[in-house]
Amino acid sequence: MITFSTVSGCLPAFGVGGPPWLDANAYFWFYSAAAETIGAFAGLLLAGYAIVLTLMGGVEQTDDTYAEISQELKAGYYQQVRSLAVLVGVSVVTNLVSLATSNVQYPLKWIVLSASLVLCCFIIVLGLGFVVRMIDPNKYLRTARRIVENEDKRTPLSGEKASAGDFLNEFVKLENAINGLLDRSKIETSHEFLRTYRPSFRMMLDLLLWNELVEYPEYLNLRAIGQYRNAVVHGKVTQVDDTYLMRIRNAVAAIKVIGKRRTPRAAK
Repeated sequence: MITFSTVSGCLPAFGVGGPPWLDANAYFWFYSAAAETIGAFAGLLLAGYAIVLTLMGGVEQTDDTYAEISQELKAGYYQQVRSLAVLVGVSVVTNLVSLATSNVQYPLKWIVLSASLVLCCFIIVLGLGFVVRMIDPNKYLRTARRIVENEDKRTPLSGEKASAGDFLNEFVKLENAINGLLDRSKIETSHEFLRTYRPSFRMMLDLLLWNELVEYPEYLNLRAIGQYRNAVVHGKVTQVDDTYLMRIRNAVAAIKVIGKRRTPRAAK
């Protein structure tokens, strides 16, 4: 059993004089409490993380245009939680080992003990930063803009700029074209929820795919257009490349062609 006298007796053997900031009383108190403190801190972080995920799920259910942005945020949160979990595990084990080896002498032991203290402080700072990031009121705005920037890097751009208003006007034409195709196909009569509410853009795309009005590659292209539109709106982007307007116009033309050449299967 570890006692205060045992710890006090082994402190002089830590190294050259031992760590100047650590006496026997501080050693016994710190390493017996640090593991519990860090563990409790991690528990509070995980509880807050679970609450934030629940709130984000509610936002997605209310407005599915936030779906891609929320997924991007959740992926970032997961990466940070995973890193915190690893660091917390290492810290707790290090603190417990420091207590268990209090009467074991080995060279530069005070460096190991100091590193354990530094790790505890680092976890607290990283955890508080994680909390600040989760409660940031502009998190959706920042994430949406990052999605737009990443998409711009992946897409060959023309260099010609258009206003976000022009982009959204073209997108409305695409929505109307898809909605018109669904109306002419009389698909809504087989879906009770469509009798009262106009479906969202994502729902309309799903209906197109389910009823074999579009092939899967066309569906993915339309989904990508919708995702970019959501990022532009929630990111409050003022200008977009003209390439995206041409992409929407081509999609509208393709929808019109589909309406002329296909006889849709009635939805079940």
